[in-house]
Amino acid sequence: MGRARREVERPHPSEGRLDPGAHLPGPRPGRRAAVIAQLREFEHTKIVASHDLDLVDEVCRRTIVLEGGAVAADGPTDEVLARRDVLARARLEPPLRLQACPRCGAAG
Repeated sequence: MGRARREVERPHPSEGRLDPGAHLPGPRPGRRAAVIAQLREFEHTKIVASHDLDLVDEVCRRTIVLEGGAVAADGPTDEVLARRDVLARARLEPPLRLQACPRCGAAG
C-alpha cells in the first residue's frame, strides 16, 4: 500500500504545462517559410487550426474564430483579425502587423 500511495501522490509530468508541445524541439531554420510557401501554393480548401495568427494572416483568406466551442467571428481574414474585441475574448494575440510598436506606440 505504501508504494501505491507514493505513486498517487506524485504529480503527473504534464501537470501545470501550458503548451503540451513545449517539450518538442523547435522547427529547423527555414522550415516556417517553406511551410508558408507550400500552403500558399495549395489551391484547394485547407483547414488550419492554430493560435499563431501571424501564420493565419499569411496563408488564409477566410478565418473562423472559436470562443468556448462556438463561432465568435467568421469572414475574410483581414476583417476578422482586425476585430480586437473578438480576439481578446478568445484570448488570441493579434498578428504582429496589427500590433502597436512597443517603442513608440504607433499603430500597426
